[in-house]
Amino acid sequence: MISLFIIIFINYHALRSYLIMFPYSYYHSQESSLKKNDYLIRIPSHNGILKDSWYPGMLVFYDEYGFGKWVNKPVELTVLYRFGGFKFGSDHSTYYDRKSKRFSSFYGAYIVENKNNSNSLYGYNEEHEVDLSEIMRIPEYDQRWLVMPSIGLPPEDVVFEVEIVDVINGLKYASESGLKWTKVDAYIVTNSPEHLYKNHQRGYLQYGVPLVPPDGADDYYPIQLAGRIYVTKNETENSLIALYVLAGDFEIVDQIDKEILSKTIIRQP
Repeated sequence: MISLFIIIFINYHALRSYLIMFPYSYYHSQESSLKKNDYLIRIPSHNGILKDSWYPGMLVFYDEYGFGKWVNKPVELTVLYRFGGFKFGSDHSTYYDRKSKRFSSFYGAYIVENKNNSNSLYGYNEEHEVDLSEIMRIPEYDQRWLVMPSIGLPPEDVVFEVEIVDVINGLKYASESGLKWTKVDAYIVTNSPEHLYKNHQRGYLQYGVPLVPPDGADDYYPIQLAGRIYVTKNETENSLIALYVLAGDFEIVDQIDKEILSKTIIRQP
């Protein structure tokens, strides 16, 4: 009994995160496009090397109004995401830890669904080609309005600068989907999650207690990350589907893509 109490005590922040996030995620999944349209999007969630593992499970966030209001279009957003996990006895996720390969990293999926029967599909122009500016607004919204404000940085102070380095159209990916994909690679300058704890933020319930920046760096100092997003469309359901990775460099992105994201199973209703 004493040993169990000690284990619970030293893993308090991780256990608190699981107890809050799994029911919260389940609620969002039941409200989201996944449920309404009976999508199956199964992204592998194995942990691989335990010393630098991922959070134990894919989480879901459903945004019915915010993204559509921001882009001024009648759309809703569903986000599937996973970030760096908690090491045994740690009070913080490796999402905060610049020494970890999971530092400031996510992978998952986006579904952007039109709320009406318009022929205009978000992320595609009138020639049915991918609109890169619209595509990159999805991860920007995620970072600017969801992730960073949850850990104390106001949206107006979030940095999000994109340099697209490669675009490939017509790819076969997530092969069971039978869909054609566009792959976009980019360097993204955005904010580090590292900052000094000043007062409680709701994101701490998810990621744990923050780590401070390196000496000489400000809270939420700018960093460069590597990003990859695969985009396709489901015209039957009038929706865009994207699979994405955000990590420290393209070597890590390639590894996550090869070992995890590329094994995603997508089946349409």
